[in-house]
Amino acid sequence: MKIGLTLGGGGARGISHIVVLEVIDELGIRVAGISGSSIGSIMGMAYASGMTGAEIRDYAVETFHDRSKVASKLWGMRPSSLQDWFNPKSYAIGRIDAELILSRFTPVELLDQDIEDLPIPLAVVATDFYNGEDIVIRSGNLRRAVAASIALPMVFKPQLVNGRVAVDGGVSNPVPFDHIPAVCDRTIAVNVTGAPDQQEGVDIKIPTGFDVLMGVSQISMNTIVRSKIAAGTVPDVLIEPPISDFGVLDFLKTTAVLEAADAKRDEIKRDIEIALEGRQHVESDAAGS
Repeated sequence: MKIGLTLGGGGARGISHIVVLEVIDELGIRVAGISGSSIGSIMGMAYASGMTGAEIRDYAVETFHDRSKVASKLWGMRPSSLQDWFNPKSYAIGRIDAELILSRFTPVELLDQDIEDLPIPLAVVATDFYNGEDIVIRSGNLRRAVAASIALPMVFKPQLVNGRVAVDGGVSNPVPFDHIPAVCDRTIAVNVTGAPDQQEGVDIKIPTGFDVLMGVSQISMNTIVRSKIAAGTVPDVLIEPPISDFGVLDFLKTTAVLEAADAKRDEIKRDIEIALEGRQHVESDAAGS
C-alpha cells in the first residue's frame, strides 16, 4: 500500500503540519508522494527532501523563537530608501518577493533542488490568477515553485510559472488531495485552514477589517474543501488540527501552534491507524472472497 500525503494551506497555522509528520514517522509510514499548497508546499518541500518531522520542528522553533531575529530578517527586506516607503511606483502592499522570504526563513540548501530529483515525489500547487485553475508543478526549480505556491495576495507579489501568473495555491485548492502523485493509492490529508472563531463567554464584537479579510478567506477555502468532498473526492484520512485560534501570520506563535496540535497527537495517530488498517482489512476480505 502506497501512502500519499497532502499538506494544506493556512499560513502560520500550517506549523501544525509538523505534528502530523512526526506521527507519520512514529508509525513507520513511508510516504510515497506529497502534494502541498502554500505553507503545505514548504512543509512538503522539507519532508520530501529527507528532513524528519522532528528536524522540521527544531528548525521552525529555532527560526521563530526570537522576535528580534525575525524582525531583523524582515527589516533587511525593507525598501532601500525612506522615499521608497512612500512611493507607490517602487513599493506597495503585496509586493514582497516570496523567493526572498524563502531564502530567509527556510533551509537554503533545499531551495535550489529540482522537484523531480527529490527522494519523495512532490506536487506543488499554485493558482492561475487569470483563470482560477490549479497550477500543479511536478518538475523544475523548487524555489520558484514554492514561491508561487505561497504567493499570498496582499502580502507577496505574484510569480510567473511557465508563462502563467501564479498566486497562492490555497486560493483555488487549499487541501490538494486530488493532486497526490499517481503512484499513491491511499491519502492522508491535513486541513489547516481553520475558521473564524467566536470564543465562548466573550461578548460578540464586530471584527476588524483585517480579521474580516482573513475570515472570509477561511470561509472560502473551507467551502472549496467541502465541495470537493461532496463531489466524491475523499481522502482516506482528513486531519484538522485545532488551530483556529491562530492567525495566518502568527509565526511568532510557532511554539503555541505546536502545543495546540500536540494536544491532539494521540487522536491524530489513532485516526491514521484506524483508517489505514481498516482499508487493509477491506482489501484483504475482498481478495479472499
